[in-house]
Amino acid sequence: MENLVLIVILIVSALGMTVIFYKKLPLSDQVQIIPAEPKSKKIVKEMRRKIKDNFSYHDILQKFFSRIKIIVLKIERKIDIILQYLRKKTKEEKERKE
Repeated sequence: MENLVLIVILIVSALGMTVIFYKKLPLSDQVQIIPAEPKSKKIVKEMRRKIKDNFSYHDILQKFFSRIKIIVLKIERKIDIILQYLRKKTKEEKERKE
Protein backbone atom coordinates (compact mmCIF):
# COMPACT_ATOMS: atom_id res chain seq x y z
CA MET A 1 0.00 0.00 0.00
CA GLU A 2 2.80 2.40 0.90
CA ASN A 3 4.64 1.54 -2.29
CA LEU A 4 1.55 2.35 -4.33
CA VAL A 5 1.26 5.78 -2.72
CA LEU A 6 4.94 6.48 -3.35
CA ILE A 7 4.66 5.41 -6.99
CA VAL A 8 1.60 7.64 -7.50
CA ILE A 9 3.46 10.61 -5.98
CA LEU A 10 6.46 9.90 -8.22
CA ILE A 11 4.31 9.75 -11.36
CA VAL A 12 2.35 12.91 -10.50
CA SER A 13 5.51 14.89 -9.76
CA ALA A 14 7.18 13.66 -12.97
CA LEU A 15 4.09 14.73 -14.96
CA GLY A 16 4.13 18.11 -13.24
CA MET A 17 7.80 18.66 -14.12
CA THR A 18 7.09 17.65 -17.73
CA VAL A 19 4.19 20.12 -17.99
CA ILE A 20 6.31 22.95 -16.58
CA PHE A 21 9.17 22.07 -18.95
CA TYR A 22 6.92 22.18 -22.04
CA LYS A 23 5.35 25.48 -20.94
CA LYS A 24 8.80 27.08 -20.53
CA LEU A 25 10.29 25.60 -23.71
CA PRO A 26 9.03 28.33 -26.11
CA LEU A 27 10.43 31.02 -23.79
CA SER A 28 13.90 29.54 -24.03
CA ASP A 29 14.20 30.76 -27.64
CA GLN A 30 13.84 34.37 -26.48
CA VAL A 31 16.64 34.19 -23.93
CA GLN A 32 19.85 35.83 -25.07
CA ILE A 33 23.05 34.29 -23.82
CA ILE A 34 25.62 36.92 -22.96
CA PRO A 35 29.19 35.63 -22.95
CA ALA A 36 30.94 36.11 -19.66
CA GLU A 37 33.90 38.43 -19.52
CA PRO A 38 37.20 36.76 -18.65
CA LYS A 39 37.58 38.02 -15.10
CA SER A 40 39.60 35.06 -13.99
CA LYS A 41 42.90 36.52 -15.23
CA LYS A 42 42.25 39.77 -13.39
CA ILE A 43 41.38 37.90 -10.22
CA VAL A 44 44.50 35.73 -10.45
CA LYS A 45 46.72 38.79 -10.96
CA GLU A 46 45.13 40.53 -7.99
CA MET A 47 45.56 37.46 -5.78
CA ARG A 48 49.23 37.15 -6.76
CA ARG A 49 49.79 40.82 -5.93
CA LYS A 50 48.16 40.41 -2.53
CA ILE A 51 50.20 37.32 -1.79
CA LYS A 52 53.44 39.07 -2.75
CA ASP A 53 52.56 42.09 -0.61
CA ASN A 54 51.65 40.02 2.44
CA PHE A 55 54.25 37.28 2.03
CA SER A 56 56.85 37.07 4.75
CA TYR A 57 59.33 34.28 5.38
CA HIS A 58 59.51 35.32 9.02
CA ASP A 59 55.81 34.69 9.51
CA ILE A 60 56.03 31.30 7.87
CA LEU A 61 59.05 30.32 9.96
CA GLN A 62 57.35 31.53 13.12
CA LYS A 63 54.23 29.46 12.39
CA PHE A 64 56.31 26.42 11.50
CA PHE A 65 58.42 26.57 14.66
CA SER A 66 55.44 27.26 16.89
CA ARG A 67 53.73 24.16 15.51
CA ILE A 68 56.90 22.13 16.01
CA LYS A 69 57.06 23.42 19.59
CA ILE A 70 53.45 22.38 20.22
CA ILE A 71 54.13 18.90 18.85
CA VAL A 72 57.26 18.57 21.00
CA LEU A 73 55.34 19.68 24.10
CA LYS A 74 52.61 17.13 23.41
CA ILE A 75 55.20 14.38 23.03
CA GLU A 76 56.96 15.55 26.17
CA ARG A 77 53.69 15.40 28.10
CA LYS A 78 53.03 11.85 26.94
CA ILE A 79 56.55 10.82 27.92
CA ASP A 80 56.01 12.37 31.34
CA ILE A 81 52.80 10.40 31.84
CA ILE A 82 54.55 7.17 30.85
CA LEU A 83 57.45 7.91 33.23
CA GLN A 84 55.08 8.58 36.11
CA TYR A 85 53.32 5.30 35.39
CA LEU A 86 56.60 3.39 35.28
CA ARG A 87 57.83 4.99 38.52
CA LYS A 88 54.58 4.06 40.20
CA LYS A 89 54.85 0.46 38.99
CA THR A 90 58.47 0.11 40.11
CA LYS A 91 57.59 1.56 43.51
CA GLU A 92 54.76 -0.95 43.88
CA GLU A 93 57.06 -3.82 42.89
CA LYS A 94 59.66 -2.77 45.47
CA GLU A 95 57.01 -2.64 48.16
CA ARG A 96 55.84 -6.15 47.24
CA LYS A 97 59.36 -7.54 47.47
CA GLU A 98 59.87 -6.11 50.95
